[in-house]
This record gives sequence, C-alpha cells and structure tokens, in this order.
Amino acid sequence: ESHEIDGLEGRLLVDGFRFAEPKIEAYFLTHFHGDHYGGLSSSFQGPGLIHCTSVTGRLVSEVLGVEKRFIRVYQYGEHAEVCGARVTFLDANHCPGAALLLFSFRSKTGEEKLHLHTGDMRYTPTMKDYPALIDARGRIDRIYLDTTYCHPKHSFPTQEESIGCIADCIIQRLDEDAGIDSAQSNCNTTLCDVEKDSTVVGVGEDAGSQCNSCPSAHTDDALPGRQGRGRTLFLLSAYTIGKERVLLEVARRTGLPVYVDEAKIRTISCLGLEGDQARRFTSDAAATPLHVCRMGFAGEMWPFFRPNFPNLEGYLRDLALPHARLLAFIPTGWAVSSAYNRRHSQVTRGAVSVSLVPYSEHSDFAGLRDFVGFLRPQRVVPTVFSDDREARAMVARFSDLVNRGASLRAFVATLARADSKSD
Repeated sequence: ESHEIDGLEGRLLVDGFRFAEPKIEAYFLTHFHGDHYGGLSSSFQGPGLIHCTSVTGRLVSEVLGVEKRFIRVYQYGEHAEVCGARVTFLDANHCPGAALLLFSFRSKTGEEKLHLHTGDMRYTPTMKDYPALIDARGRIDRIYLDTTYCHPKHSFPTQEESIGCIADCIIQRLDEDAGIDSAQSNCNTTLCDVEKDSTVVGVGEDAGSQCNSCPSAHTDDALPGRQGRGRTLFLLSAYTIGKERVLLEVARRTGLPVYVDEAKIRTISCLGLEGDQARRFTSDAAATPLHVCRMGFAGEMWPFFRPNFPNLEGYLRDLALPHARLLAFIPTGWAVSSAYNRRHSQVTRGAVSVSLVPYSEHSDFAGLRDFVGFLRPQRVVPTVFSDDREARAMVARFSDLVNRGASLRAFVATLARADSKSD
C-alpha cells in the first residue's frame, strides 16, 4: 500500500522498483537508500521515468549506472507534472537528497486530492514553515508516514545535541592525548538520560560522571609500542549515504579531515558539497585520526547491541599507523530503543571502546505526533511495520490528531454521489 498513491494506482510507484512493469508511467524515488531503490539497476529501461531530487539523481546515475535519459531531477520546492498530478519535492531532513512528496490532483469525480508521502524523514519544527505544507494543512487525505520509530518508547535528543556529544568526546580525547587539560569540555553528561555505568569487557574504567558515550582515555590497555601524541584512532559509523551531518560537524569542530575510502569519496562527490565542506574528506588514512566505517562494522544492533571487537581490533592492528587505542561511535536511534542498549551504550575490551549515540535521521514518536498534529490529515498510512496488527496499533496512536470532520464530509459526499447515480 505504501508504494502506490490512492487514486493513482497502476500509474506510478513510490520507492517501488521491485514492482516495476511496462504499464507504470512514472517512478518516484524519495532518497538513495537500498531499501528504497531496491530493484533498480543499470539495466533499467523504463519506459516510465524516474523522478527524484538532483542529489538522488546523481547517485542513481553514478553509483547504480542508470542511464541519465531515464532520470528527471528537481530541486526542493519544484514540481513534477505526471499522470495528471502535481508532485512537489520538499526537504525530508533525512540523508542528502531525501524528499517528502506532496501529490495534488483531481479524482475521477473532480474532487481535489492531496496525499503526502514522507519516504524516510526526521521531523523538524521548521517543516511547519514549508509554504506547501502550510497550504495543505487540514486538506491532506492520506499521509504515508515513516513509522520506523512509531512507539512512545522512542525519544531522541535533537540531532545537534547528539552530534555535539560526539564532537565533544573526540575533542576531549584529542586534548588528553596531547596532554592538554580538557576540563573545559562541554560534553553533556546528561544527554539522553542514559545510565552512567559503562560495561567493560576485559579491563577499563567506570564512566563516572562522563557522558556515557565518552569512555575514559586513561587505560593501560593500549597496544604495545604505540604511545604519545595522537594515540587514539576514532571510527565513525556511517551508511553509503547518511550520517554526513555527523562527519562534517566533527571535522569542523576538530579542524581535522575525515578519512573515507575511494568508494565513499565517489559517493560524496555526488552530494554537491562546496568550499570547506568539500575539503573535509580525504582518502589518505594516515592524514587524520578520524576514520569512517560502514554501519554494522563496529557492532550489530538487532535484536540488541553486540559490539564487534574482532573487527575493530583487526582494523587497529592492520592499519599500521601509530595509534594505541580505538574509539568507535555508532550514531543510531536504536541506541535508546531498549533498557539493555542504554545500559550497554559504552563497552570496552582492551584497547578498543565502542559507544552508541542516540542520533537518528528518522523521527521519534513525539516528532511524528507533532507532524501529524500540524497537518491534520484524514488518514495515516504507516510505511514501516512488521505485520497488520502493528500497523493498526500505529494508526491508533494518531487517532486523536486526524481530521475526522473532513473524513466524515468526504464519506457523506460519496454517499450523495451514489444516490444521484441511482436516481
């Protein structure tokens, strides 16, 4: 249901390349994540064209090898005119190029229809300032909503707070490595209301009054022969595209470049970064202690957090650089998804520490309710759920926010049309 738009079934698909067929007139891609572009490859031959933002379009072309003649790109605020519908692209505050899609068209009976598909999104109050959404308030029929974290247990700090915690922790450790007094660190020790006890596997120190994402640098478990300035290597977990906001801010705050592999360099080149931002990445591993690893390399999150010490110890050992210890960060909303993950948000074994930080590019539950309450759609359609029972539970969590009056008026209008036809 989430790949089709009510009233346009059989004509266009949203993030639905697995269901591609010749009769489809248009494909919309909300953003460049594998679970949304799945089924799309260099063999794509249309005939329906792919509609997406310019950043997503470059990634589809350069990374997947899709021919440019099949791609139509748009800036935020611009419209696509397809299948009799006007589709407006709006910033989804997810990964670079991610878009909300606002569909506006006339039904077969001449009624105006408005549907919003969020793809993946991280709600921010600035969305209430989008002119297209202000105009659509109270008139949206369906919102196809990113319900990744649609449960009251999910509550996140702001993205700025979470990024600031990572940057502060790294700066504190860099200062300690350099023998500089870091007592002035601004690391927020109460961030995320996480318990302050760390789990140490092997040898380490209690986290004490530190932020739970900031393990102490004072441990005797550094690898032998590696001492002195710059002895800590930092690993920042990121997707093929996603978490760039973390990488860029850490680079800005520390004044250090971020090492990424050649494949990531090619991906970053598609993002349209300019000036200082474009210069914050390097493919020289020896040029910086800030390195990027793929999400999952430092540890798995499902069904609960399990650090991957062998991966990290091997990375530190095989890199052959003068680093005595390694500190890995995993920025994810699942960091606070369970009491277990909160208790084990910082774990240490020997020279390696892994920290979970509750940074997400999806909306938490309060954000979802604020967004739905602002728009007051007639119906919420979940796009992320495990089964029908969970989907119904999600819909019920917004029952007090939907526009029941509009739904009732639409139902009455439908009955009236049916009566007129029977006359």
